[in-house]
Amino acid sequence: MDVKERLIALRRKKPFTPIRITFSDGRAFEIQDPFLYGLGETTMIIAFEKGGREQLSLRDIVSIEELQPTA
Repeated sequence: MDVKERLIALRRKKPFTPIRITFSDGRAFEIQDPFLYGLGETTMIIAFEKGGREQLSLRDIVSIEELQPTA
C-alpha cells in the first residue's frame, strides 16, 4: 500500500484514530480529526485547528503512525 492509499484508509477508519505524519525535513504533524487533512494527486494539505494550513508533498512523508485517541 502506498502512502496515499494508507492515508485514505486511515481517514475512513471508524472510529478515526489520530495519526502522526513525519516528513523528510523532520517536521511532524499530529492529526486528531480526519477532516483536518486533504489529499491531492501528489500533495496533501494539513489544516490547523487554530487557523492556517500547510501544503506538503506526499513524496516527503517518511512515516505515518497511529496514535492513542485522546479522551
